[in-house]
Amino acid sequence: MVDVVMLTKSAANGLVYMALTELAVKSRQHIGNLILCYTGDDKEELMRLNKFLDDIPVSSTTSWDYYNFAKLNNKLVKEHVESEHVLFMNDDVILQDDALGPCLELLKDKSVGAVGIKLVYPNRTIQHAGVFAAYSNFGECKGVGHMHWKEPNRRLPNYDAVGVTGAFLMMRTADFKSIGGFDERFKHCFEDVVLCKRLRDKGMRIICNNSVEAIHFESVTRKQASCREDIDLMISIMNEK
Repeated sequence: MVDVVMLTKSAANGLVYMALTELAVKSRQHIGNLILCYTGDDKEELMRLNKFLDDIPVSSTTSWDYYNFAKLNNKLVKEHVESEHVLFMNDDVILQDDALGPCLELLKDKSVGAVGIKLVYPNRTIQHAGVFAAYSNFGECKGVGHMHWKEPNRRLPNYDAVGVTGAFLMMRTADFKSIGGFDERFKHCFEDVVLCKRLRDKGMRIICNNSVEAIHFESVTRKQASCREDIDLMISIMNEK
């Protein structure tokens, strides 16, 4: 079983309701608990979310007065996650298949530390199919990116990657805790890449499961933020031996 952790700042565009519905319809049999954390300031919206979740078994709602991906997910795992596995999933990811079952199967292999899936934009071009790292001739990491980004969607094999996005990232709860969770120095992005790096440092593999996919309305439910400091920190950590 897997506990699903989802943060949402706004339900105004309806995406979080779509995400929750498709998750429950496609993968209900694999979910131990569905934990939704609302970080907005609209009390009526929170009431509507609570009412909506009344119809989804094994779900619970909490709220917090700020949005920080790393800090909030660490807090929610510590206080709410009880299953052997945890899935971090964005509120703008709409499953097209049962993604949880195939990912849990891959995690039966103890050499696998984390699993992600292929994400596509609404226009069906690829948004994410794993993370790659770019290196200089001297072996220094210069940056990271999404594999097959904006290429036409097509069948891809499952493969090992440098990392997978926190928009859909499944792993063992014990492994998450053993590496200290997400690095809370990150304010907006790249905490997922560093999490995967720390798993790889322990000899674990990161797999992108391209046999299933979801539509990702990237950052529609929250504003894009400047990531310059996060980029510098991520590159520094990626170059640690």
